[in-house]
Amino acid sequence: MLPESMQAIDWRIALAVVLSLFVIRPIAAWLSLYGAGPTVQEKLLLCWFGPRGLATALFTLIILDQFMEDLPSQTFLGVAGLAVILSTILHGVSAHYAASICKDATHSAT
Repeated sequence: MLPESMQAIDWRIALAVVLSLFVIRPIAAWLSLYGAGPTVQEKLLLCWFGPRGLATALFTLIILDQFMEDLPSQTFLGVAGLAVILSTILHGVSAHYAASICKDATHSAT
């Protein structure tokens, strides 16, 4: 999936993925947690580390399998491929730091 998807990336796809990772997805996750009870730190962690990566790849492949003739498959692959790559890198780099913040917040609350 990745080699084919990288050929389709342009500035519009990059902008859509960046907005998805840093704005749209976190806002949607934050709103979905309304009234659920997690602390602010826990909500931020859930918003940042929500389902991406494998879920993105799987959902893209399912959609393309079902509607291949009707959809611009290169565009879908470009968005999904870039989202998977960026989220893998960003989540990998930030995982230790985010976990330590939540651990510190949990210990200070007790």
